[in-house]
Amino acid sequence: MEEFEDIDRRSSLFVGLTSEALAQHVASYTRTDATPRSVSTLLAEARRTFVGAAACYDNFASSAFKSLQAAELALRERVGGTERRLTLGALLQQPTTAEALTPDQFAWFQEFALPFRNRLAHPDESIAFTPGMAEPFVRTAHEIVAAMFPDA
Repeated sequence: MEEFEDIDRRSSLFVGLTSEALAQHVASYTRTDATPRSVSTLLAEARRTFVGAAACYDNFASSAFKSLQAAELALRERVGGTERRLTLGALLQQPTTAEALTPDQFAWFQEFALPFRNRLAHPDESIAFTPGMAEPFVRTAHEIVAAMFPDA
C-alpha cells in the first residue's frame, strides 16, 4: 500500500469535478482550422491536461503552462519569430509584434502571459492551481490564438 500513500486527492475536494464535466467544458473553447498545426497540438494537450486534472490535481497548473506555451508559439508563427529563438519578453519588444496584434492582445501577452509563463517555467517551488485559476489561462489562450488565426 505504500505506493498509494502519495495519491493526490485534492481534485476530489471539488464537487462535480469529473473528467466528463471538464471535457464538456473545454469542448466549447474557440478553435479555428487556420491555427498552425504545431499550435493546435499544444492547445489540444492543454485541454487534455486540464481534463486529466480531475484525476491528478497537478495537471491544472500544467494545463495553464501548456496553454501559455501554445499562445507563445502562435505569436512566433504570427510574427515570423520561429527561426530566431528570442525570449518571449524580447519578442514582445520587437516593433513587428505590436503591429501584428490588437492592443488588447498585446496587453494580454505583456501583462499576463509573459509573467505567468515565466513563473510557471521557472518555479521556485511547486505551483498548484485550482480549476478556477487554470480555466481562464486555457480558455483565453484559445481565444487569443483563434483571433490571431481566424478562419477565412
